[in-house]
Amino acid sequence: WLSIPEERIERVEVIKGGNSALYGNNAVAAVINVITKTPEKGMEVSSAINGGSFSSYGGAVSVSGSNAASYFNLSAEREKSEGWRDRTGYESTDFSGKIGLTAAEKLDSSISFIYSSSEYEMPGSLTQEQYNDDPQDAFNKEDSAENIFTQINSIISYELNDMTGINLSLAFSNKNNKTDMASYPSYSDTEINVYSVSPSVKYEIPGLFWGSSFNIGFDYDKEKFNIKSYTEKARDIKTNDSDLERNTLGVYTRAESYILENLVLSIAARKEFSKLEADFYDESVKDDDKSDSPFVIGTGLSYIFAENSKVYFNYSSIYRYPFFDEQASYWGFATDSLLTDLDPEKGNNFEFGAEYNANDSIQAGVNLFCLFMEDEIAWYSTGPWTGENRNLDKTVHYGAETHLTVTPFDIFSTRFNYNYTIARFTNGENEDNDLPLTPAHTFAVIPELKLMDTIKIYAEFSYNGEMYEGGDNSNSNDQMDSYFLTNAGISVSGKYKNTDISVSLDVKNLLDAEYVPLVFYSGYYPGSGREIRVGTELSF
Repeated sequence: WLSIPEERIERVEVIKGGNSALYGNNAVAAVINVITKTPEKGMEVSSAINGGSFSSYGGAVSVSGSNAASYFNLSAEREKSEGWRDRTGYESTDFSGKIGLTAAEKLDSSISFIYSSSEYEMPGSLTQEQYNDDPQDAFNKEDSAENIFTQINSIISYELNDMTGINLSLAFSNKNNKTDMASYPSYSDTEINVYSVSPSVKYEIPGLFWGSSFNIGFDYDKEKFNIKSYTEKARDIKTNDSDLERNTLGVYTRAESYILENLVLSIAARKEFSKLEADFYDESVKDDDKSDSPFVIGTGLSYIFAENSKVYFNYSSIYRYPFFDEQASYWGFATDSLLTDLDPEKGNNFEFGAEYNANDSIQAGVNLFCLFMEDEIAWYSTGPWTGENRNLDKTVHYGAETHLTVTPFDIFSTRFNYNYTIARFTNGENEDNDLPLTPAHTFAVIPELKLMDTIKIYAEFSYNGEMYEGGDNSNSNDQMDSYFLTNAGISVSGKYKNTDISVSLDVKNLLDAEYVPLVFYSGYYPGSGREIRVGTELSF
């Protein structure tokens, strides 16, 4: 997230529900699409600086421009903080940019890049006694990591005619991570290279029913992973140099049709082939491979009863491959192996809901869901420093998501969100027990006041309900405490000649509440105390 400068973001789209048929691996619960701005004609330069609690500071600068034939934007950002808790400091430096060509009437192409460098400390968890004594303490006094991430992405779109369009996406990313865990001890360097090719064709048939469209395409991904482990920080004695490689090819199609003027039917399907191969450093450890070939479908029916308002029903089958560090043990010990018995997560998701928009005064929605899951993956601890990832017994997740935005006056609006979720095992030794780390109730209320088009005041009140700690599948321990948080802020903006100026004050955890968002196998990870940030931004 640090690699995407905030000032470059135009909007963030969240597509709720499973969508594996269209997007493939990992699209289990939702898909998040971050859409960056396309510069308007002319040049624009903006800069921002902020600072506050925990010796935190940050700054960013961006420049963008466009004409009839092309556009570009470039950004640089720097963040640093010592953190509220001991050994939670971090710093990051990020560069990003995008260049696009729009000279041809039916051809649009762009290339973008991201470079992100970060360093961060890892405090580890606390015991309950340590947390009660001093929640800002750190168990690990020397653990830290460095990360460098680079990504290049190119998109080419071409309209063959009024009905047919071709899209081609090419991407490459490289991630290098250097981890020093003196508490283990473990010193390692990892590198992940990902190559992606995604061509697709969209065909529209205006005369079929009230309008129809078809998409077909394929996604090819090659992921190459290497880990080198050492006995000490100087990295003079190597104990591991193992490789993993996953090749994935997925073919998908989607059709959408207005079968009536206000009734939309969509159908999607995907067939995928994946193979993971492991080459271990220790010759006594067997090299192995794991293949999977999921087939998933999705369908939806929406009735549009008013502008931007609908009632809908969706069904989708979903899947997720294990991550590299879930599927394989590769730390250079005698237990190294590829966990061929660990299967991808699979499920069937049903949703029924409605969205209602009454001009700009009321936006409301409710989504009822029921998700039947098989082979969810979770860590199973067999000792203080040992364990492995395993597939869980069958589970069910069901409940409701609701949202409401009310704007009774132009100067005031309030957003409400409330989610109710029940997640339980449906078979096995933990049948009818609740899944850990899943609160039944969460909600947020966010009022916002705008005065004289220059002053904006907001508050955010959020609640997270009780839940069982990570690893407590038997529900044998007490639930983690619920917590309530308050955030608030004010910003003042104006214009001087050709320069837009804004000044802001933001306070997170305004009441300095003491809370624990995560407990995992009796290890406490405290939440941050009150944080104050002041910032200013100029653009011209």
